[in-house]
Amino acid sequence: MPSTPTRPDALPEEAVLDCYEAIAKASGRMLAAAQVADWDGLIAAEMECARFINQVSALSKKAPISDSGNKRRMAIIHRVLADDAQIRNLVEPRLMKLEGYLHGRATGRRVQHAYRH
Repeated sequence: MPSTPTRPDALPEEAVLDCYEAIAKASGRMLAAAQVADWDGLIAAEMECARFINQVSALSKKAPISDSGNKRRMAIIHRVLADDAQIRNLVEPRLMKLEGYLHGRATGRRVQHAYRH
């Protein structure tokens, strides 16, 4: 996977928008991974997404975005937010189950510790 989504000849605004597109693609991979319970794949795509977010943050400081570019950027952000909502719907039940399991284990350890002393 490329470390940067920008083309070498891209203008600054294009580089920023390319980076937003890369974020959306990584977000799509996160959603696809969550849909099949591929938690390792989800984490890998999330890390990739974070790298692109850092890149877009740095690039955005250097490149103003036109009105048309801003409309495109907002459309991309809306896609990412829609993916995020679906990912949360898929992941939250799993997290709740894990939290319950961990809470039960912690309670069990406290009970065992109380009866040992």
